[in-house]
Amino acid sequence: MVLLVAAALLGNAAAEEAVEVENVIPLYSYGLQTPFIEENLNNRWWNFGGDTIVDVNNHIRLTSDRQSSKGWLWSKIMFTSNSWVIEFEFRVQGSSPSLFGDGFAFWFTTEREEVGPVFGNKDHFTGLGVFFDTYPNGRGHYSFPWVSAMIGDGETSYDHDNDNRATEIGGCAGDFRGKDWPTRAKVKYIKNGYLQVQLSVLGDDNWSDCFLVRNVSLPSMGYLGFTAMTGDVHDNHDILRMSVNGIVNPIDHPSGKAGNPSSSGSKQRGPPSRTGGLWVWIVVLLILVAVGYGAYAVYNQGRRRNLKRF
Repeated sequence: MVLLVAAALLGNAAAEEAVEVENVIPLYSYGLQTPFIEENLNNRWWNFGGDTIVDVNNHIRLTSDRQSSKGWLWSKIMFTSNSWVIEFEFRVQGSSPSLFGDGFAFWFTTEREEVGPVFGNKDHFTGLGVFFDTYPNGRGHYSFPWVSAMIGDGETSYDHDNDNRATEIGGCAGDFRGKDWPTRAKVKYIKNGYLQVQLSVLGDDNWSDCFLVRNVSLPSMGYLGFTAMTGDVHDNHDILRMSVNGIVNPIDHPSGKAGNPSSSGSKQRGPPSRTGGLWVWIVVLLILVAVGYGAYAVYNQGRRRNLKRF
């Protein structure tokens, strides 16, 4: 009986361990990696245009360090994964140490390749925009560069004059401009769960939450894209690579810990590990087996003594 109880407990612990594993499937046709251009001077899965310049083995430059530029990069086919995580590397830098802008955006929208005023993309979009804003149009409130997001419904306008304050669903300061190393961003969406944006700004594997919002609903299908824009102030806005993964069995336990992405103490943290709990149950099982065996041995020894008396 003791062994059966212990085995049941161990089985439950193992089941909990299995449930907590989140499986992802790489979707290579949506990713970006070198060489960015094939022999026919195109990319099989992506279109680019505007002022975008493709350096085949180094980067995709959405805008160069000059005034009044707009560039874009959009997937050719719609992205249909219900839950997903996308990680990309980028670099923003220019010749001016104090006056620069305007920034770039990552998109998951039902429209594509429509140039406009929102970091080079159209206004009144439908879907998700994550903005890496380097120029403050409004007064105060934020420390720049500023990373924020908006869920577009096709009717609401981006609040350009106030740096998206009215329509922002989450944001954080991100010290990503003018670095000697690439910055990484991770955007994770769990259907009927949450939207999470994380940054790694120190050139290492440490991640910090920028923001996490629950009860977010995105279109079931959309195009992936990047756009950038410069005005009177300007910068180079470069996309270096991107990996895209569909999530098969999403877990409603977001990883990471909220904090300032520019802090050297920011580290990626996930849900409490179940592995340690599994080993605890194994130890408990061994102890119960030992106790049960000892009790059985004592019982047999006492029984033999009683038989000898008779």
